[in-house]
Amino acid sequence: MSDQNLVAVFRYSFVEDVTLVALTPSSGSIRGGNIVTVMGSGFDPRGTRKCVFDGSRAVATTALSSSQLVCRSPAASTSGISTISIKASSWDTSDSALSFVYLQELVVDGFTPGSGTVSGNTLVTVYGREFKDSASLSCKIGNQVSAAVDFVSSTAIVCRTQPFEVGGNLSLAVSNNRVNYATASSSFMVTTFQLHSVHPSAVPRNAYTLVAIQGSGLDQDEEYVCQFNELSVTATAISASLMSCYTPLGLLGSVRVTMATASGVVSQSVFHLETFSHVQFLRVTPSSGSARGGDIVKVLFAGGPGWRTP
Repeated sequence: MSDQNLVAVFRYSFVEDVTLVALTPSSGSIRGGNIVTVMGSGFDPRGTRKCVFDGSRAVATTALSSSQLVCRSPAASTSGISTISIKASSWDTSDSALSFVYLQELVVDGFTPGSGTVSGNTLVTVYGREFKDSASLSCKIGNQVSAAVDFVSSTAIVCRTQPFEVGGNLSLAVSNNRVNYATASSSFMVTTFQLHSVHPSAVPRNAYTLVAIQGSGLDQDEEYVCQFNELSVTATAISASLMSCYTPLGLLGSVRVTMATASGVVSQSVFHLETFSHVQFLRVTPSSGSARGGDIVKVLFAGGPGWRTP
């Protein structure tokens, strides 16, 4: 048997170092189960990698590309900051790591007012527990995320609604990370009511005057108030398109008139009433006439719509 040189050939691959850049979301529930997208470089879609939480809890990943992969967060025993790194093998773990914050379960206890108009811009105060002051704090009514959220405390936030396409009863939910939402037990009502006319258009300053307000989208089961500038008066529902209320005493000049629900949702339309002093009759000429009628009587008075004191 002749001597032969035996040569073994092995393939050795150089791979790009894994670098982590960002996470989304960067926080999640202590119950786990959040789909976390990890962005960076060096993610070989052909390789097997794992997300490692706090250096020990490894979970499977799915590589979407060489710069993006996803994994599901495991449960945690307590809230707080965790780290995420990427493990390619038993000896190869990414040098860089990113922070992932575990959050306690958020709870929504209630909110006020309970309704708003389709035009939006209603300030809704939401009460609950575990609200976090962060850029990811969000309020969602139906499928619509609130235009703005103001953090008040860990138990209260204020949401400003955006315009709605339709009215109706919608769910209200709050999230600390724009992913895990806690939903209130009651619905938020989006109303479409608005005013069309107010009659009469002028009223005496110091007398209770019955004012008829025509509108649309009125709910006869809802409680309404008429608002004369800053003064509110209980309204009476006559039909789905007609309400009435008495003007308060002491109104002066041009008075802004709106209607609102008892929970504070204001109508989309605004009207104005003009006020005048009491009518004072001064003289009737002639002071007598034929029993057959037909006499022209001239009445001189002071006050009334358009009256200006000389």
